[in-house]
Amino acid sequence: MNRALPAVLAAAIVASWTDPVHAVDGDTQLWNTQNFNYKINGQWSANLEVQERWYDDVSYFAFLIIRPSVTYKWNDWLAFTGGYAHFRVYDQDGGFADEDRIWEQVNVRLFGGTDEPTLNWRTRLEQRMFEAGGGTVWRLREQLRLMFPIVDNVKGVLWTEAFWRLNDVVQANGRPQDRGLEQWRNFAGLNFEITENFTFEAGYMNVYTWRPSGDTDDHVPWLISTFKF
Repeated sequence: MNRALPAVLAAAIVASWTDPVHAVDGDTQLWNTQNFNYKINGQWSANLEVQERWYDDVSYFAFLIIRPSVTYKWNDWLAFTGGYAHFRVYDQDGGFADEDRIWEQVNVRLFGGTDEPTLNWRTRLEQRMFEAGGGTVWRLREQLRLMFPIVDNVKGVLWTEAFWRLNDVVQANGRPQDRGLEQWRNFAGLNFEITENFTFEAGYMNVYTWRPSGDTDDHVPWLISTFKF
């Protein structure tokens, strides 16, 4: 296995941050995630993800996400997941809007394993339904995630993920949303194995979003705690 691969992927992620269209706006945010993973048996597991986000230079609480899912592990290289998500999005005046989301996912381990650099390819299909009305948005997400050992119980994490809208829809406010590339996320951080049943991940994520009103380029520290049962 080529040990230079982590550096190659890192260079690819940094290169993807450079966009010929200058972003007209940006924000510093904070995301915090808790994963509760329960192993049912050798093939089935259930996960509950709870996520909080703070926006506008981390000045107000903007998002609460509840995302349960069930995963079937076909073998050591292939797994299928199905889940639901509820999003509550708050504005700075305390009002909120809700979104319901059904999603399906396939995860393929391309190479690697325990104590080796490991590359996973994740494909997720989402059906986004907004309680305010409007059409259902079908969105495809493609992620490549690399983990590689650094020292005992510490791994480096690099991933890149692209989001595509697959259909044209009209929002509840009457604004059209066209199909096409919507968002690109890139993450670099560290994963700490605190105990056999608890890991903590911390890193930086860049989120570039293409919008009709002007692109945004956001900077996000992200903290992720995973509890295994």
